[in-house]
Amino acid sequence: MPSSSSSQASSSQASSSRAAIARHAVDASMVKEALNAAAKSTQAHLYSKGTSRSYQGHVKRALEYAAATADPEYKTAFTTISAHTPTVLLAFIASKCEQSGYTFKTAEGIRSALKQYFETTFNCQGDTWYCDDLNNWTGNPVFDPTFAKYYKSLKNRDGRSGVSKQSLATSYRDMTRLMGHLKDSRTIEKETEGMCLLFQAFAATGFTLWTRNEELLRLQRRDLELGLNTDAGTPYLTITLTFRKTNQTDALKANIYEIHPQPEDPDICCFTKLNTWIRWMERSGQKLQPDDFVFPALDKWSLKAVKWWGGWTEGEGTGTIMRYLLDEYNRYELGFSDMLSPIQSLRNSHPSYLNALVK
Repeated sequence: MPSSSSSQASSSQASSSRAAIARHAVDASMVKEALNAAAKSTQAHLYSKGTSRSYQGHVKRALEYAAATADPEYKTAFTTISAHTPTVLLAFIASKCEQSGYTFKTAEGIRSALKQYFETTFNCQGDTWYCDDLNNWTGNPVFDPTFAKYYKSLKNRDGRSGVSKQSLATSYRDMTRLMGHLKDSRTIEKETEGMCLLFQAFAATGFTLWTRNEELLRLQRRDLELGLNTDAGTPYLTITLTFRKTNQTDALKANIYEIHPQPEDPDICCFTKLNTWIRWMERSGQKLQPDDFVFPALDKWSLKAVKWWGGWTEGEGTGTIMRYLLDEYNRYELGFSDMLSPIQSLRNSHPSYLNALVK
């Protein structure tokens, strides 16, 4: 039988626990504030700004399309979930891809945007679409069987057309022609020596590192370490890239690339062209500071124009460039910072596929 003192101790502990809970009680308004904060954070960071803008545009045009239809039930297809929602979605995409000549990529963007719109606006969750026993539609309209078949047919149609709709990577031959143009005396006279040296360095660096234009435009002097030498005494430099399309979640994560001379391939020699450009800038102005951009003159073009010119946008899917360049090498391993070193260590006996690719 428990003692009186033991019972009193248990009662005291229970009272203390209840008092602690009371002190830390969370009322309904605090829960609501926390949920609102989570919703705002999700909206702000779930998708990139470019993707969010693209989605908003697709949804806006879809709503306008539905509102312009003559059938009153179709008019509200995207403002009230019903059996007509997937039908009008199919018609909207068909108007783009069948009547206006857009490709599957447009259909893919519309479907993704409307899927997200249905989820956030009407809480359409899951990967199904059916009418339950109470005559309520459950799931997400983009999974309607009829729409799904049409969507798949668009993908198959574009895949069988034999014409690539993708941007193509710059080839070794392209680089040779570009460098020949930039070194031509007539080009230098027209565009100035500095501008030609800038584009030589920009093109060679992008080609070597496989960067998107917007990634390379962010390169600052602090990201470069010049005047380095290997154990054998050969020169090299390093470039640290942090803000890449494939690294959006960790601003502190970065790859450090060793850039070695390539005398046998002068047109793509990033080491020579980058050093030449920096020397020209510092000779023509003042020593670069850590926060100075390596390619400042490109600010004469808007970032939007530069990305359009290069064919890359922030809306491209993760790893797009890698898929374009190395479609058959999708099992390629990471950690190749010394690929250009003439004296790679024995532990890094990498297959020389790059030579085969660019030649």
